[in-house]
Amino acid sequence: MTDTRRALLRKLEHADAFPLVALQALRELRIDLDAMEAEALLRARELGASLEDIGDALQITRQGVSYKLKSLAGTGHHDDDPSEDEIVDVREPDPRGARRD
Repeated sequence: MTDTRRALLRKLEHADAFPLVALQALRELRIDLDAMEAEALLRARELGASLEDIGDALQITRQGVSYKLKSLAGTGHHDDDPSEDEIVDVREPDPRGARRD
């Protein structure tokens, strides 16, 4: 754990006395945790974890994992054209190398 993270957690210990300080610490900690989650998610995929494995770890659906991965890749759905429907194939690759069309 980094010193910055430890300092933020210490600020949370005194949330009753200093709620505004705690809120600021929570915001900073959330940013740090989001970055850690992104790194761990990408690393898990690099190591061969399936969408289901990651979903189980995060307690979300495999579609939720797919959405997170797309967002990290910068290809997430944007609201500039809400009429554009996008179909996403979240199936695992066929280990036998057969194509699925």
